[in-house]
Amino acid sequence: MVTTEVTRRRNKQMKEFQKHIFALSGPMRLLAGRANDITTLGLVTIGRSAFKALRPQLQAGVGQQILTAALAQAPTLADSGLDGAYLATVGAAVKTFTDGLPGTQTLLDARKNANATYEEVHVAQMQQVYELDLAMAVFETLNPALFKEYKQARAILNTGTRGKAEGELPQ
Repeated sequence: MVTTEVTRRRNKQMKEFQKHIFALSGPMRLLAGRANDITTLGLVTIGRSAFKALRPQLQAGVGQQILTAALAQAPTLADSGLDGAYLATVGAAVKTFTDGLPGTQTLLDARKNANATYEEVHVAQMQQVYELDLAMAVFETLNPALFKEYKQARAILNTGTRGKAEGELPQ
């Protein structure tokens, strides 16, 4: 399953989302500090590294909360150059990023299921071999030659050669 294009698109969406959230956080931090709004201040003072370390679902949640707080402060933010058009751009980036999360998770789940399917097939095949071994046991007494050939065919051969250590004499 090829995930390259999805990964590329998701990374682009994430960078766009983070860029707008970080741009919005600075002015929001100033407004929250002036208004002594501890709740908003706690929300917007998350550092870039800490924010990027969050799982994408948590980033989306924090981004949505920052956008909601910014929309409540829209008239004041307009004085900082963050007008309604910019807030709409931020809203679109948050929505695009958030809406893409289930699709990305679905793709990751599909890949995981594909890998699990291989493991399940392998287990089923090994179960069939085990059952065949049980069925062939009767031929140990009824047809020893057949049983011997079967055991030889099932044997795992180690045909690798052992390297000689330095200074070891040939045998």
